[in-house]
Amino acid sequence: MKSRLQAGEANALKYKSSLDGLLAILKEEGVQGLYKGVGSKLMQSVLTAAILFAGQRRIYEMTKKVSIHFDLCQCPPYSES
Repeated sequence: MKSRLQAGEANALKYKSSLDGLLAILKEEGVQGLYKGVGSKLMQSVLTAAILFAGQRRIYEMTKKVSIHFDLCQCPPYSES
């Protein structure tokens, strides 16, 4: 429902409220209408999770190198003046 209201003026003006939109979708399209577009959103979430999972180790190693560098150079801690 939220995505239909945010999709654009033509769709947003079709419904008076969220409840009206929900009832209209159920009446016109049935329960399947509520799940329209779920597949693409699910695919987006899965791909995002896969990318984050794959990059997690690299990010950890990079931050560890930076941490070790600051420990070795014994740089003073950052402070705002």
